[in-house]
This record gives sequence, structure tokens and C-alpha cells, in this order.
Amino acid sequence: MSEEARLRQWNWKKWWDLGLEARDYRVRYCATGMDAGRSKNVREDDEPQTADRYLLQFWPAPPEPARLLKQTSRAAATWHTFATSPVG
Repeated sequence: MSEEARLRQWNWKKWWDLGLEARDYRVRYCATGMDAGRSKNVREDDEPQTADRYLLQFWPAPPEPARLLKQTSRAAATWHTFATSPVG
């Protein structure tokens, strides 16, 4: 476990330190147009924006089991399966 919280691009070219205090957080990840974005894979800085949009929210709260509220894309299903699969 790390005390640093960072957001990084999928292509590892850029990352941002989120500056979060070391404590428990709940996190909400909301995405729109993931399948369109996935078909492009990675957008370089000189390429036009695709229709995908993402929102990541953090708030201090005790840990709780993950809850999937709504899933409408194949890309989201793939990443959810990856994130919830046991390691090993």
C-alpha cells in the first residue's frame, strides 16, 4: 500500500499527484463514451478529442465493499472484471 495517490494516463506519458491526505477514501468513477474512446485506444496531444469523458471523485469515508451502480459499455465491463479479479 502506498501513501501517495497519483492519477496517470494509460500510456504512462503523464501523471499527476493528487495531493490527498493519507486516510481512507471512497471513490466514484464515472465514464461516458468508453467504447468510442477504447476504439481509439490512446489520444496523443496533437489529435482531436474523442467523445469519451471521465469523472473521478474522492471523499473521506470508511472503507465499504465496491458497488457497481450502472454499466453500459463493453469497455467498462472488461475493466470491472479486471479490477475485481483476484491477483495471482
